[in-house]
Amino acid sequence: MLIDSHLHIYREREIGVRAKADYPIVEYGSKADVTYSERGGDAADALAAIAEAGVAYAAVLNVFLMHAMPQPAEGLLWPAEPPHADRAADLADLNAWLCDLAAEHPVLLPFLTVHPGVMTAAETADHVRALAARGTGSGAGRARGIKLHTVAQRFMPYDPGLDALWELCSDERLPVIAHCGPDRLNTGWATPEAFAPLIERHPRLPLVLAHLGGGDFERIAALAARYPQLRFDLSEIVSWVGGTNAPADLAALSALVREIGPERVMAGSDFPWYEPAWVIDAVEAMPALSRSERDAILGLTAAELFGVAG
Repeated sequence: MLIDSHLHIYREREIGVRAKADYPIVEYGSKADVTYSERGGDAADALAAIAEAGVAYAAVLNVFLMHAMPQPAEGLLWPAEPPHADRAADLADLNAWLCDLAAEHPVLLPFLTVHPGVMTAAETADHVRALAARGTGSGAGRARGIKLHTVAQRFMPYDPGLDALWELCSDERLPVIAHCGPDRLNTGWATPEAFAPLIERHPRLPLVLAHLGGGDFERIAALAARYPQLRFDLSEIVSWVGGTNAPADLAALSALVREIGPERVMAGSDFPWYEPAWVIDAVEAMPALSRSERDAILGLTAAELFGVAG
């Protein structure tokens, strides 16, 4: 079973096109032959890409962003009373839209967006709890987990405003997929080390670090060894193999996956930047992996984590 564990869908194609243009990929250094998808990223584009790749399920990871990307007034942590509470309805609406879309298309597994500067700790946990309880029976439209992009959202993974949510996710086995890698300002919002306090406080949290650490990939194996409960995905980094700040080739990427443990790594496309079919082809081309290890990366690990059956 093929599962894309990292995909984005936008309400309109033009929004996706603009998001791709406004988010330049710089952390992997330079690479002359990077190929990007020509699709914009609305539901029709995503469903077509999923079908063409033969993917059974796709985790849809949306992110709630605020204009000019405000950050905490003091330090790196948001106050207990969120200063942008006037945006709570907008955040909730984005999550509801995604769950409604997934109810219409059960191939989609919705992952919710959160922000400690928008909702209080209790409000966040209650909001996620309600959407995770949807779709009783078939499960269609039920929230399957949480997506974090702490660079774009400007908060630390261990912000106390999310502690109640992490307890809920730990109890209910709701996976959390988090962008992981450096930021251009070197603030450290999503470096591998930024997740250590979160894991220490919530050791049962089913946490997935995306992009295999991205531009920080050389530091990811040490974190993986320290926290064996961590999982990872191959989104984006697999398309940048050969970049000046990326694994040198598929053999080097495969060696890193083997060091971490192939059963802890999942395939993901980061659509609409890249195509689901491309990451599948790349995993099939990675040397020194057995058929069972490829099958785990391409879907079996995600199926168990996301609670879906073939």
